[in-house]
Amino acid sequence: MYGDNVEFDENQKVINKILERKSFIKRPKVSNISQIIFAISSKMPKPNLLMLDKWLAYAEFSKIKPIIVINKIDLDKKETEKIEEIYTKTRISSS
Repeated sequence: MYGDNVEFDENQKVINKILERKSFIKRPKVSNISQIIFAISSKMPKPNLLMLDKWLAYAEFSKIKPIIVINKIDLDKKETEKIEEIYTKTRISSS
């Protein structure tokens, strides 16, 4: 698992114990992260806000700080503004 904290014996070069995880995501398999960046397109492909909402709920449940990055903002200003308005109300960082 990527990101596991372990107790390691330097002399024998052996992992003695895998410590408890602070956070965990199945796909991709990572653990002990404190933030996650979600990159979505404003257009081409059309943004899937339902999928984003599911991932945001999972991040909240896992106590991982989400950051939303909106890509291709020059292709659809109205859609970009709509997405920003929706997620600014939820106090999620966006760039």
